[in-house]
Amino acid sequence: MLRIETARKVENSFVVCRCRVNEQFSAKTAFERPAASCKLVIDPYLQRISAKSKKMQDTPKIGWSNNLIRLNCCFPRALRSNFSLGQHPMSLVAIVYHLVPDAPILVACNREEASALGISAPSIQSGKPRILASVDSKSTGTRLGVNQNGMFAAAIPRKKSMMPTAPRSRGVLCRNMLRCMSAREAVDMALEELQSEQYPGVNFVVADAESGWVIHGANDINACPLDEGLSIIGDRDIDDQSDDRVRLTHRLLTLQMLDSPVKFLAVASKVFARAPLPGGRAGMVIRDKGYQTVTSTLLSLGKKPRDAIYQYSNGAPDQAKYEDYSPLLRDILSRGLRESRTRANV
Repeated sequence: MLRIETARKVENSFVVCRCRVNEQFSAKTAFERPAASCKLVIDPYLQRISAKSKKMQDTPKIGWSNNLIRLNCCFPRALRSNFSLGQHPMSLVAIVYHLVPDAPILVACNREEASALGISAPSIQSGKPRILASVDSKSTGTRLGVNQNGMFAAAIPRKKSMMPTAPRSRGVLCRNMLRCMSAREAVDMALEELQSEQYPGVNFVVADAESGWVIHGANDINACPLDEGLSIIGDRDIDDQSDDRVRLTHRLLTLQMLDSPVKFLAVASKVFARAPLPGGRAGMVIRDKGYQTVTSTLLSLGKKPRDAIYQYSNGAPDQAKYEDYSPLLRDILSRGLRESRTRANV
């Protein structure tokens, strides 16, 4: 299989790209970046790798098309590879941050997967701090959770042109972030981990009462603070209007004033349960050739533990009802409040 091992800038002028098929066939090339606005992308739609002889032809050939680098490697015919990245949506998070005084953090999230097998219902995870999250049995990680300090974190897979050869789990990193004492600490941890280039593409959303952030972990790794109000994060950058579901979500969630937790949860529960529409039009629930919406979560984190709400649909929300896990969330938030008061009195 063709593997892009590295693709990095050298002194902001050159890009060095290394390709490998196996221990015998590899190549390395360097070329000048022709324009500052161009971005390095291994063309995901390249379907075939041509071969002119039994040996690899010199070095990969680099061409520019629409400001993207097209990498055409001449490898033996038997080693042709198809590395298209797939076109399925990869989950969606809507967060209303510091807009509603009674609830600084309001969240709605749909998760898409090929299969729902191995995803547990939300439960309290032992350790410090306590976490309420649904856990993937295979990786022991989570895609969404809340810790006892009132910090929320979610992971959204996204496309990445340069995949690691032995990728580490995004869900495990999300769970480790939830062990942090603050959103700012979690951001620092995630950025340090993602810089190792050992993770597939991912977006993280992390927020507490003090700060909120979106971390883009694709070809470019960066963190940007959440603005006050509604933000929508899919499998591209935050509020990317080229994403049909992002545009649809923004339109549907802004038809009414989201001025209370109850109003947000009522509107979001209908929006995120919007069934697929005929004619290929965008819907919120996904059912596409075995790829589907497998869970949905609604979350409200208020200033007091007793006001917290956690609702979870174990399936597509247009078919499976939201169940209430708020008592579990209030339990860990109350524990966190007691422990913080104890530390303050010491």
